[in-house]
Amino acid sequence: KVPYFPLDAFTFTAWVNPGDQPYGLAQIFSAWAKGGDDPLRVVIDGGQVFVRVEGQGNFGSGGVPIEKGQWTHVAAVKSGGSLILYVNGEKGGEVGIPSMGRHTSASDFALGANPHHTGPEFYRGSIDDFAFYGKAFSADEVKKVFEEGLDLSLAP
Repeated sequence: KVPYFPLDAFTFTAWVNPGDQPYGLAQIFSAWAKGGDDPLRVVIDGGQVFVRVEGQGNFGSGGVPIEKGQWTHVAAVKSGGSLILYVNGEKGGEVGIPSMGRHTSASDFALGANPHHTGPEFYRGSIDDFAFYGKAFSADEVKKVFEEGLDLSLAP
């Protein structure tokens, strides 16, 4: 549970080591509340990692290949109308997102699954050094987390 889900600015960061993904979509992070209300999902789909949002439409970054059995740093940064995917400290994709207004009913999130859907969207693999911040990291801050690890001074 979260007291509120930030809509204008946030950062998700984690190290992932994917195993076999027997289904098409594997949720690394999901804040899906209901159809059309998903302020962030980080997924593996077809051997690539994406960041996606559902709200006043469906929006997603381009995919970046991700290797099974290899540790990879993944970050998603939302700043205003932009959602950026970083992989191993480098920008991997970006998508423009219209304002979701000031509302989402998302009040929680899940790692490795969708918090409110029992369908086969489970991530198989390991997740380490996960963090979710209510602010947008700069590209330099994402690179620093990739190179040096989490720094609690980055918290708002």
